[in-house]
Amino acid sequence: MSFELSLNLRAAMVVREFPLGDQPRRDLVDRLRLAVLVHPTFALRSPLAYSALAMTKPYTAKQGQYLAFIYYYSKIHGRPPAEAEMQQYFRVSPPSVHQMILTLETHGLIERTPGQARSIRLLISREELPDLV
Repeated sequence: MSFELSLNLRAAMVVREFPLGDQPRRDLVDRLRLAVLVHPTFALRSPLAYSALAMTKPYTAKQGQYLAFIYYYSKIHGRPPAEAEMQQYFRVSPPSVHQMILTLETHGLIERTPGQARSIRLLISREELPDLV
Protein backbone atom coordinates (compact mmCIF):
# COMPACT_ATOMS: atom_id res chain seq x y z
CA MET A 1 0.00 0.00 0.00
CA SER A 2 1.42 3.40 -0.94
CA PHE A 3 2.16 6.08 1.62
CA GLU A 4 -0.52 8.50 0.43
CA LEU A 5 -3.22 5.82 0.22
CA SER A 6 -2.36 4.66 3.73
CA LEU A 7 -2.56 8.23 5.05
CA ASN A 8 -5.84 8.87 3.23
CA LEU A 9 -7.39 5.74 4.71
CA ARG A 10 -6.26 6.62 8.22
CA ALA A 11 -7.48 10.21 7.85
CA ALA A 12 -10.86 9.07 6.54
CA MET A 13 -11.18 6.68 9.49
CA VAL A 14 -10.45 9.48 11.95
CA VAL A 15 -13.01 11.81 10.36
CA ARG A 16 -15.64 9.06 10.23
CA GLU A 17 -14.96 7.83 13.76
CA PHE A 18 -14.90 11.31 15.36
CA PRO A 19 -17.13 13.53 13.19
CA LEU A 20 -17.67 16.22 15.80
CA GLY A 21 -14.51 15.97 17.88
CA ASP A 22 -12.12 18.91 17.59
CA GLN A 23 -8.89 17.26 18.80
CA PRO A 24 -8.92 14.35 16.32
CA ARG A 25 -9.39 16.83 13.48
CA ARG A 26 -6.44 18.89 14.71
CA ASP A 27 -4.37 15.71 14.89
CA LEU A 28 -5.45 14.92 11.34
CA VAL A 29 -4.37 18.37 10.14
CA ASP A 30 -0.99 17.91 11.85
CA ARG A 31 -0.55 14.49 10.22
CA LEU A 32 -1.44 15.82 6.80
CA ARG A 33 0.94 18.77 7.18
CA LEU A 34 3.73 16.35 8.00
CA ALA A 35 2.81 14.25 4.96
CA VAL A 36 3.01 17.32 2.75
CA LEU A 37 6.44 18.21 4.16
CA VAL A 38 7.74 14.69 3.62
CA HIS A 39 6.07 14.16 0.25
CA PRO A 40 5.22 17.60 -1.33
CA THR A 41 3.26 16.19 -4.27
CA PHE A 42 0.87 14.53 -1.80
CA ALA A 43 -1.10 17.77 -1.38
CA LEU A 44 -1.57 18.09 -5.13
CA ARG A 45 -3.04 14.60 -5.48
CA SER A 46 -5.08 14.44 -2.29
CA PRO A 47 -8.23 16.53 -1.87
CA LEU A 48 -8.33 15.48 1.78
CA ALA A 49 -4.90 17.01 2.42
CA TYR A 50 -5.84 20.18 0.57
CA SER A 51 -9.08 20.66 2.55
CA ALA A 52 -7.43 19.81 5.87
CA LEU A 53 -4.69 22.35 5.27
CA ALA A 54 -7.30 24.97 4.39
CA MET A 55 -9.12 24.51 7.73
CA THR A 56 -6.20 25.49 9.94
CA LYS A 57 -8.14 28.17 11.83
CA PRO A 58 -11.32 27.15 13.62
CA TYR A 59 -12.76 30.68 13.56
CA THR A 60 -13.69 33.48 11.16
CA ALA A 61 -11.80 36.77 10.80
CA LYS A 62 -14.37 38.65 12.88
CA GLN A 63 -14.32 35.98 15.59
CA GLY A 64 -10.53 36.21 15.57
CA GLN A 65 -10.75 39.95 16.22
CA TYR A 66 -13.01 39.38 19.21
CA LEU A 67 -10.64 36.71 20.54
CA ALA A 68 -7.64 39.02 20.08
CA PHE A 69 -9.49 41.85 21.82
CA ILE A 70 -10.30 39.59 24.78
CA TYR A 71 -6.66 38.51 24.97
CA TYR A 72 -5.14 41.99 24.81
CA TYR A 73 -7.74 43.60 27.07
CA SER A 74 -7.14 40.91 29.69
CA LYS A 75 -3.38 41.34 29.41
CA ILE A 76 -3.52 45.13 29.77
CA HIS A 77 -6.22 45.43 32.45
CA GLY A 78 -5.67 42.20 34.35
CA ARG A 79 -9.29 41.12 33.91
CA PRO A 80 -11.49 40.11 30.97
CA PRO A 81 -13.54 42.77 29.17
CA ALA A 82 -17.21 43.38 29.82
CA GLU A 83 -19.58 43.02 26.88
CA ALA A 84 -20.13 46.80 26.99
CA GLU A 85 -16.41 47.40 26.39
CA MET A 86 -16.44 45.07 23.39
CA GLN A 87 -19.52 46.92 22.13
CA GLN A 88 -17.65 50.24 22.33
CA TYR A 89 -14.52 48.91 20.66
CA PHE A 90 -16.28 47.15 17.76
CA ARG A 91 -19.09 49.76 17.50
CA VAL A 92 -21.86 47.17 17.42
CA SER A 93 -25.10 46.64 19.32
CA PRO A 94 -25.27 44.82 22.68
CA PRO A 95 -27.11 41.82 21.17
CA SER A 96 -24.38 41.48 18.52
CA VAL A 97 -21.66 41.26 21.15
CA HIS A 98 -23.64 38.81 23.25
CA GLN A 99 -24.34 36.60 20.22
CA MET A 100 -20.64 36.60 19.34
CA ILE A 101 -19.75 35.56 22.91
CA LEU A 102 -22.28 32.72 22.72
CA THR A 103 -20.88 31.65 19.34
CA LEU A 104 -17.29 31.66 20.59
CA GLU A 105 -18.35 29.63 23.62
CA THR A 106 -20.26 27.14 21.45
CA HIS A 107 -17.20 26.64 19.23
CA GLY A 108 -15.04 25.95 22.30
CA LEU A 109 -12.84 29.02 21.86
CA ILE A 110 -13.76 30.68 25.16
CA GLU A 111 -15.22 29.63 28.47
CA ARG A 112 -17.42 31.74 30.74
CA THR A 113 -19.68 31.49 33.74
CA PRO A 114 -23.20 32.62 32.78
CA GLY A 115 -24.52 35.31 35.10
CA GLN A 116 -21.04 36.22 36.37
CA ALA A 117 -19.55 39.46 35.08
CA ARG A 118 -16.16 39.42 33.35
CA SER A 119 -15.82 35.64 33.44
CA ILE A 120 -14.59 35.12 29.87
CA ARG A 121 -11.50 32.92 29.57
CA LEU A 122 -9.71 32.09 26.30
CA LEU A 123 -9.24 28.39 25.58
CA ILE A 124 -6.74 28.86 22.75
CA SER A 125 -3.14 30.02 22.94
CA ARG A 126 -1.79 33.41 21.89
CA GLU A 127 0.00 31.80 18.93
CA GLU A 128 -3.37 30.84 17.42
CA LEU A 129 -4.76 34.38 17.59
CA PRO A 130 -4.57 36.99 14.82
CA ASP A 131 -3.25 40.50 15.40
CA LEU A 132 -5.83 43.00 16.61
CA VAL A 133 -6.70 45.48 13.86
